[in-house]
Amino acid sequence: MIDRLLPLRGPFADRKIGREDMHPTDKAARTAGAVYLSMALTAPFSLIYIPRTLIVRGDATATANNVLAHETLFRLGIVAELITSIIFVFVVMALCRLLSGVNKTHASLMVAMVLVSAAVGPLCQRE
Repeated sequence: MIDRLLPLRGPFADRKIGREDMHPTDKAARTAGAVYLSMALTAPFSLIYIPRTLIVRGDATATANNVLAHETLFRLGIVAELITSIIFVFVVMALCRLLSGVNKTHASLMVAMVLVSAAVGPLCQRE
């Protein structure tokens, strides 16, 4: 009904509305964006909530006691960090597919750097 009220004008006037006619670049961009947004489910939990809950700055004994008292939360933090890293790798693969048409060398370098970052990132202390 809204199509009859507001007809399309301009460069998209002859373009059909629907996913089956989506341009490959649009599809790759939407895929990359959706995968990137999925990181919003695990990243805040592992990067913000867990450290604030378990880590006590300047007091290793209190931190160790928190980890022992909340062992399940600590383990969930590890799993969430690993899931976040895996999602990050998928984001970069989608971005590589999207950006390889612009510069394949730079897209490949981005993938290589993120793979190293995803492998080393969970091992680094974040505080």
